[in-house]
Amino acid sequence: MGDFDLLSEFDPLQQKRKEERKSSEVFDPESIRFAELTGLDQATGAVHLRAAKLKGMGFEEAVDRFYQNNKAHVREGEQVDRQRMAATRQKAEVTESDAALARALAEEDKDREGYEASPEELVAQLEEMGFEKGLALQAARTSKTLRDAADFCVGEEAPAEAREAFALEGERRRDALSIEKGGKLFKLSRASSVLGARWQSRAFSLKSCQLTYVGDHKKMITVWDCYAVRQRDKVLGKEHAFALYAGPAPPTADAKPLALLAADDRQTAKSWLQAISLASGRPGHLLRVGDDGVAANLRCSCTLPADVVDRELSLAVSESNKVVVTKVSGVLEKLGLRVDDEIVSVDDLPAGDSKTAKALALRAPRPFEMHVRRRHHRSTDHAVSKWNQPPQVPVLDLLSLDVDDEIPSQQQQPPPLPAPPPREDDAHVQAVSLVQAALDARARATQLQDPVAARHEYTNLVQTLLAVQPSYASDPAVRDAVAAAFPDLSLAHLYNEAVAASQRLDALITQPPLPEPPQPPPPPVTPTPDRPTHKAAYAFDATEPWQLSVAPEEPLTVVEVLPDGWSDCVNANRHRGLVPSSYVVEFA
Repeated sequence: MGDFDLLSEFDPLQQKRKEERKSSEVFDPESIRFAELTGLDQATGAVHLRAAKLKGMGFEEAVDRFYQNNKAHVREGEQVDRQRMAATRQKAEVTESDAALARALAEEDKDREGYEASPEELVAQLEEMGFEKGLALQAARTSKTLRDAADFCVGEEAPAEAREAFALEGERRRDALSIEKGGKLFKLSRASSVLGARWQSRAFSLKSCQLTYVGDHKKMITVWDCYAVRQRDKVLGKEHAFALYAGPAPPTADAKPLALLAADDRQTAKSWLQAISLASGRPGHLLRVGDDGVAANLRCSCTLPADVVDRELSLAVSESNKVVVTKVSGVLEKLGLRVDDEIVSVDDLPAGDSKTAKALALRAPRPFEMHVRRRHHRSTDHAVSKWNQPPQVPVLDLLSLDVDDEIPSQQQQPPPLPAPPPREDDAHVQAVSLVQAALDARARATQLQDPVAARHEYTNLVQTLLAVQPSYASDPAVRDAVAAAFPDLSLAHLYNEAVAASQRLDALITQPPLPEPPQPPPPPVTPTPDRPTHKAAYAFDATEPWQLSVAPEEPLTVVEVLPDGWSDCVNANRHRGLVPSSYVVEFA
């Protein structure tokens, strides 16, 4: 009783050792080794080995014969073994042919029912049929069923539906499949996991529209047709986070993401956002993020290069001093941008005016975001907005008057609309109306204090008289009607008066302006530390006198970080100005 150990009776390691000692006493070493090589238990292995030795076989020959006999007992007669092996092979061949026939019948049923296979299924099935992978990929892009894909591969014409699908998405899919990227990212685990929601560092790889990451298990996310959306707020302490949402419909506020990822810095996050957006086949997206009752707030993310944005997007400043879209086409129009949409900011920087907003959109790292406001109850009386209407043909100035492009003063009434072409029966009525319009323009010009607005009225007066001149010179009835309506008026005298007044005002306007008062001296530079503590992360070209141009990695001293997204900085040459705060980072 003193040598008995109760705990050892429940120790699996001790129990295994005891069983090995017992088996070594019952079975010889060759039987134990035979069982290890064949995967049998020791008792069954001993029976196999004993039967083989009765036939005069050695140990190695017994092992080989065991596998040659389809893991069956070694029998006395060779003929029995051969018959058994032949029957086994025939059964395997019949089973394989039945399985192939079942697969073929299933594919026929799918085609008959209009089943649309996924591109991966089509490629795998076409490769089994003997077609090359490149041809199979092209057929999968153009066809939705196996029969159409097979017809495409053997050279027959693809169906019209397949050709249309290829025209719309073929190139987009091909470009998406070519995107590859790899690196480290953080993935947010599920809240239902054992340790709860937490950030986990994983190695990610993007290839063939598949985002793969390795942790405890290798997992894969199909990013084709997905939405990659940057998170504006911190997520569990991570500032540069973004979410993946399944397509094809845009995600809503309560949509559950496929994955929530984050990067260490903004540049890495942007590079991954761009790669995933391109691999998803989406050059950008337009999401509705709120509504204040007056306008809908939208987020527009775009990965298009600068030359495409410059060609497809035009901006201008509206009457209410808002930066609005005046023309949109191509991919940006497909994303959802519309004419008259207001651009509030570009990459969290205020839009300012139209030139600043356009410059920010062209220079921002891809993908960039725009905060867009779309007002409710927009006019729908016309098929196109006022910004999409063709430009008005400028009035030809036969008197060589320099018509200024400046807008008249706000007190000035808009010029009268051009009269429609007169008919023969009321030509004299139209002539009287035009002469009356010319007299009204002279009356307004004499009352205006603004020389630019007055010159504009005199120019309209001259153009109106030139419009009357052909009918006045050729038709006596027109001359009689004008004389009856304005007995004391001489059109020639009115014309000469307008020309002289226009020339006089033109000379007054073109006089050199008075010199501007001297600018006050700039404020003294605040004392800064001996060594700069910040640097420029990107190049920034100043477009205003109060801005500071910087080069990448240029040392900077930050005097003050302003709440509107700008930082007051001083460079090594003691030049001072404002730089976007997102362009300035601390030394590592």
